[in-house]
Amino acid sequence: MTIGPKDQPRTPTLSLQGLSANEEDSMRAIESQLGTLSGQWRRVLSDLGMLNYAYRQIDLLQKRKDEPDVLDSIHTMFDWVEIALRDAAMTIHDFKKAMFQIKNILDNVAALKAAMDYPLFLNTATQLYPKHFPDAKKTRNAAGHPVDIMNTKKRNQTKGTFKVEGYGTIRPTNMFVGNVYNQTMTTHIDGQMVSITLSSEAVTKLKEVLELIFQSFASCDPLNQHLRNMK
Repeated sequence: MTIGPKDQPRTPTLSLQGLSANEEDSMRAIESQLGTLSGQWRRVLSDLGMLNYAYRQIDLLQKRKDEPDVLDSIHTMFDWVEIALRDAAMTIHDFKKAMFQIKNILDNVAALKAAMDYPLFLNTATQLYPKHFPDAKKTRNAAGHPVDIMNTKKRNQTKGTFKVEGYGTIRPTNMFVGNVYNQTMTTHIDGQMVSITLSSEAVTKLKEVLELIFQSFASCDPLNQHLRNMK
């Protein structure tokens, strides 16, 4: 099933009585970060759309590759694929940063922390997210700093061989910096091969994390309570 903008979960609004002015400010900051999480999910969805569009254009352009300037257009579309993968790598990692920013702010609003489903929030952030995106930090760093990787070849050199889709077995003397095959970018950092695959499955996994984060705040969302009362 295709995933699209219509699948974006509703961002909760937060309301809690008896908060001090500082606590209210902190709750609004959390509300803002929840909106940031929603925007980051939508951005990764857009990255997927960009990648898929680029590959569709490549398929069409390949049929006209003998025409003038068509090869340049094909190269541009391959650049778009890499741009989408690099941006997704960075955005998925930024999603994690926003989750932990919420966790830090919650320490300033004990009443909200007690009223929400904090165990669900914590389990989602610390267990489900890393299960779905185990290489998020390294992939983000590799995607964002390819030149630095090449300049620190000794530190980044691996031992042994690795099988990489589309490239076969890679020897340790090969430096992989953002090599793309289909929907996957494989890169090399800190003596390790890491990869990101931008697919409907990856977007769905990020949505699962987003929905559970939002669900953990459901008891503090007035609209959610109103909708429940209407049933």
